[in-house]
Order: sequence, then C-alpha cells, then structure tokens
Amino acid sequence: MAERDRILSMPEVLRGEYDVYLTTYETVMSEEAFFTETFLFHTITIDEGHRLKNDAAKLSESLARISAPFRLILTGTPLQNNLNELWSLMYYILPAALAGCKETFNAACSLTEGQLDRKVVDEARALLETLMIRRVKSQVEHSLKPKLQFVLKVPLSGLQRRWYRHIYEKEATTLMSVCQMMATMSQLQKVINHPKGILLSLERQRKEARSLAKRAEGSEFIQLPECLREQSEEDKKREAELAALSGESLVQASGKLQVLDRLLTRVLSEGSRVLLFSQWTLTLDVLCEYCTARFGPEGVGYLRLDGATNRIKREMDVRAFNAAGSQIPVYLISTKAGGMGINLASADVVVLYDTCWNPQVDLQAQVVPVPRVRSFRGIGAGSGGGGGGRGEVRRAGMRMCVCVGV
Repeated sequence: MAERDRILSMPEVLRGEYDVYLTTYETVMSEEAFFTETFLFHTITIDEGHRLKNDAAKLSESLARISAPFRLILTGTPLQNNLNELWSLMYYILPAALAGCKETFNAACSLTEGQLDRKVVDEARALLETLMIRRVKSQVEHSLKPKLQFVLKVPLSGLQRRWYRHIYEKEATTLMSVCQMMATMSQLQKVINHPKGILLSLERQRKEARSLAKRAEGSEFIQLPECLREQSEEDKKREAELAALSGESLVQASGKLQVLDRLLTRVLSEGSRVLLFSQWTLTLDVLCEYCTARFGPEGVGYLRLDGATNRIKREMDVRAFNAAGSQIPVYLISTKAGGMGINLASADVVVLYDTCWNPQVDLQAQVVPVPRVRSFRGIGAGSGGGGGGRGEVRRAGMRMCVCVGV
C-alpha cells in the first residue's frame, strides 16, 4: 500500500510523462479516481478479458468508466456459458452500438433446452468477425503436436460407495431447493474425489462456527450451528474412520487416488513432470497428504497453487518448477488459479483429478506450451462425477457456432 501511494504521488506519474501504465484489476478498482479523472488514456488493453463476462460486476463497471478512444481485449475464452457473456465483452468495446441488444442475446441461446436462434447467432458471429482477430495454437506455433487426452472412468471404492449412499439417502428424503440440490451435489463430488474431503470440510465448518460462537458468547439470539451439536455414536465412528486414513489406506480409500497413484508411478518413471488440477481446495489438501507421503514435503516433492497463494510465493514456485534441472515432480493447482496466465512449460503431463461443470475452466487451465502434452481426466464411473455431461457438449456446440461458424 505504501509503495502504491508513493508511485501515485510522483509528479511524473501525475503529469502523464510515462507512455504506458501497467496495473492490476485490484488497483484499478481501489484507485478508480486516478484512472478516470487524472488524464485521458488513448488505449486501454485488458488481459484475461474473460473477467469482463459479467457486465454488472464491479470490475466491468470500473473499467467502463475509464475513457479511452481505443479498447482492446485479450482473451482465450470469448464465449463460455452463454451469449450474454459474449455481449458483455463486445459491449465493452462498442457500448453505444450494443446498448439495446442484451435481451436479444439472452433469448437467443438456451443450453438447458438445447436451443439456438440461428439468425441471432449468425449476426453475432458476423459482428464478432469484424471485432476479433482470432489465432489458434496451430497458427502461431507449428511445432505443437495434437494434445493426447485420455478419459479414465474410475469405479468407487467400498468406502466411497458407503459415503455416497449415506449422503444421497439422507438428502433424498426431503424436498430440496435448487441451492440445496447444488450443495448436495458438491458433497457427493467430494466423496467421488476422496471421502476424507468430507471430514476436512466438517473441520473447516467447525473452526468457523467456533469462532462465531466465541464472538456471540452470552447472546440468546444466536443459535449453536448444527456442526457443533452433539453427534451420534454412528457419526463419530464414521468420522474416526476418515481421520485414520493415511499413507496406503489414504490411497485405497478412493478409486481415483488409486488410479492416480499408478499413473504417477508410471509417468514419473519415464521422466515426465505433472500438473495436477482440482477445482476443490479440500481435494488439494488430501492430495497434499498423498504427495507428502509419496514424494516428500512441499517444496521438495510437490508445489501447490490455489487462490490463497500470494503473488510472491506463486512467482517463486513457478520459477523453481521451471528451473533447469528441477527435481520437483508434481505441481498441485486449483483449476481456476491455473487458468490465470501462469507459464509451466516444463511439464508434459496434465491430470484433471476432477471435472469442472464449466468445461471452459478446464480448457483454460490446460494451456501448456510444450511440443506434446498428455492430458488425463478422471471421472467417477456410475456417479455424478463426470462434469457437465450433456451441458458440456452443448456449450462446445455453441462456441463452434458463434466463433467458428459451423
């Protein structure tokens, strides 16, 4: 903060003596007055432009208030879930021309019903072609070979099946809202990844609940959270079983982790280096336990990157992983953090431990600029662990119609 204040108070900065001002999204939002009132920018360039896909977000509103005759968006994912996201990006470029078109874009596509308004899609593509310079990897780097992708359908272990049935039958007895259903699906996904994630989730909830209870001590208006109430003996036994998982029992408790263990043993023996993605930080906690037991502590046997990793540690870890002769075999990464412009070119194997419901998040995370990449995607067979399924296919079809014109 002190460094930021020092730079913003420099006379040469205030007089606009620099040709280029390089900053972050967070600085733009916190120092909006400087960028909107100090002087007029000729050009504004937005990297990771898909962050503007929601025109009502604070970042989009802050950037829209910066006056600039020329606006440029750099993004690898101009279209992810619906045409409204595409409209938001194009509206930032041409606000006057697209001000009244939002509802038309919204009504043109329905992924739930599998419907597309071809007329609107064709018009959107024609407009996009006038605004976009599109480059794919095969056009800019001819040495890249096709990515080899393997989908591994993995059966659940006995412990996973018991926990899956327990959660499913417990919640299926009541009529659930959409939010409750999504919460239940999240719990089931944790079981599919590794049942110990349930215990870690409970421990996190209890820690937050104890902090809340301590602050509200003596108040008669605060009810004790359910996670702090007395447990039945059966629940205590279930939790004790999960808490005892470590080493080999940790591996055997999850079908996915068993396959991952065999996969890593094979590819690491071939000299490969691995990027291991998961969308859940709780799953990363379990994978950290596994990697510590198999390869050594963090910094030696593996590295980790998630939303809580600060910028300095992230840069140091990326540098250590990419260093010549680096012996760190595995980099654990949360899927969303992995899609934000990091370069891990020394890896040649990508493992998606689980699949995000938004397939574009997985695709963004897998951009690894090396001659050949092998990508392995883990899916829990016979469960809800296959990601978006039909929705993923529809999203891909929508992107092809709008961006490619098929």
